[in-house]
Amino acid sequence: MVTNTVAKTIAAALLRHGVEVVFSQSLPSAIMLACEDIGLRGFTYRTENAGAAMADGFARLSGRAAVVTAQNGPAATLLVPGLAEALKSSIPIIALVQDVNRKETDRNAFQDLDHIALFQGCTKWIRRVSEAGRVGDYVDMAFTVATSGRPGPAVLMLPADFLLEPISNAETRRFNLGAYPLDRMLPPAEKIAAAADLLANARNPLIVAGGGVHLSNAAHELAALQHAAHIPVMTTVMGKGAVDERHPLSLGVGGNLLGRRSPSYHHRQSIAEADVVLIVGSRTAQNGTDSWTSFSPQATFIHIDIDPTEVGRNYEALRLIGDAQCTVSALRDCLLGRRTFPDKTAERISLARARYAAESMALNTSDAPPIRPERLMADLQTILTPETIVVADASYASVWIASYLQAMAPGMRFITPRGMAGLGWGSRPPAGRPPGTSGRFSFGAARWTGCRHHHH
Repeated sequence: MVTNTVAKTIAAALLRHGVEVVFSQSLPSAIMLACEDIGLRGFTYRTENAGAAMADGFARLSGRAAVVTAQNGPAATLLVPGLAEALKSSIPIIALVQDVNRKETDRNAFQDLDHIALFQGCTKWIRRVSEAGRVGDYVDMAFTVATSGRPGPAVLMLPADFLLEPISNAETRRFNLGAYPLDRMLPPAEKIAAAADLLANARNPLIVAGGGVHLSNAAHELAALQHAAHIPVMTTVMGKGAVDERHPLSLGVGGNLLGRRSPSYHHRQSIAEADVVLIVGSRTAQNGTDSWTSFSPQATFIHIDIDPTEVGRNYEALRLIGDAQCTVSALRDCLLGRRTFPDKTAERISLARARYAAESMALNTSDAPPIRPERLMADLQTILTPETIVVADASYASVWIASYLQAMAPGMRFITPRGMAGLGWGSRPPAGRPPGTSGRFSFGAARWTGCRHHHH
């Protein structure tokens, strides 16, 4: 008779939460063997920092929490940059980290470390599990924390000897908590109506779409609002792809990508003159707001976000605390028929695009060495489709694809590490792909530049 163990219980819980692949090396070996026994695939990384980045990208594209494993000590420390990125970018990752045997804690065992202190600053939640009868509870807590509210990383510390401990009680939990958003909440109807009134009466309204649009899978609802209410949309780098950038009322990427050679440069005045600004799923961070200088001090703000602490952090706003998909859809319903197509606004956007096209022609077609990023991106644009997934490392690579590649449909994905903008995403993984990640174009900055800062 095969004895149930903590490791087998964890593997069964992962399967219940819809996990198909675990980003790992060989440790914790008890968990990886248990996963293999029930058909969960281990997708190997070279180093733990790459594993965390791989898990991050998988979570962004799949709509599910990703699982990464690591050994204690230096291996665990390599998870920190990836988990910090996931925390800032609101990406649900479950990290299962092996710890030293329970009797060896604080005895200078090999690679012992205060992992709780290590991970506290870069995760939503961390626990060291040592009670076999509670292991299913803790796995569910980790998934709940990672996929609910504002998503983010959670860590379970698992002593090596604990994983082999027998468990007599059968698994009683049944729910699948692996998809995000785990809960979809709607703000009060009176607040949605108040927001609709502000937008309906605005002279120059503007929508700013952040990464929360993708996290909520709200791109099509946002595009419907843009079309029905005739409101221009600007995105942050994380929000790029939220709308079709070829739409007559799309301004492209703003924030600190409004420099002289940016396709959005000539939209600066339109952005500055916005009198009502609807922010959707954005932290209103420094890069997304050009150091908080993009908008008029006299503008009125409406902020849709699942995290109440982000609303009002940098701009006092009408608070619409809730899921972006549900809230944007409700707001569209309230605005139907209340705004006419702003011909002058569309004409202004069209003229700004034409000015950029004329000014950039020489760079976009230049054969002079070294090759210009504008030329490279112009050539790449010719092979993109709305289904293409573009992946870039930090630094200039993220800036180039956000600026010079064009989103061709609502929901097109541009995956970049902009929460912390740490280098390393350009590392090539081993052969093979996890489920749901085909059709990817990877553009790594590591072989282009070692700089972490950019200027426009």
